[in-house]
Amino acid sequence: LKGGRLKLESSLRHGFKRLVLRQPFPRIAEFHNLSWLRAHDLPAPKPLVACVWSLRLIARLQFLATEWIADAPSLLTLIEKRAPNVPDALSATGQVVKRMHTAGFVHRNCFPRNFIVDGEGAVWILDAWRGGPKATNTAVDVQDFEARLAELQVDPTPFRDGYASGV
Repeated sequence: LKGGRLKLESSLRHGFKRLVLRQPFPRIAEFHNLSWLRAHDLPAPKPLVACVWSLRLIARLQFLATEWIADAPSLLTLIEKRAPNVPDALSATGQVVKRMHTAGFVHRNCFPRNFIVDGEGAVWILDAWRGGPKATNTAVDVQDFEARLAELQVDPTPFRDGYASGV
């Protein structure tokens, strides 16, 4: 379950985007994006329900519920704990990101915290509200991910190799 109350600034910003730019609220966008990813055989949790509660055209609360992936820490958690499977997880993440880009989806929030690794080593995509299937700049995902790895002082080679071999 993901969601909560929106601060006034966020409410106004998302309300403006909704009314003027015709963009959905973040949790609604994420629901649709996760559904799109799953429809294209990409590993994403099944979205169950998303809702936005508004008062006088200003969003006050939003939430998204998805299926639970048991025993699946974030890639960031594995990196911080210096888990022995980090190189394999980075390679698998590179492959998933490449498949996502090949399918025509750009994440736009591609950071280690937004991928989880289950007990079998499979990588799952999370937090897909900013991107979408019509976005075009795939390089920004790779650059953001590698920049975060550099901040964490992690060698990006397994991610790059996985991305190069993905599809």
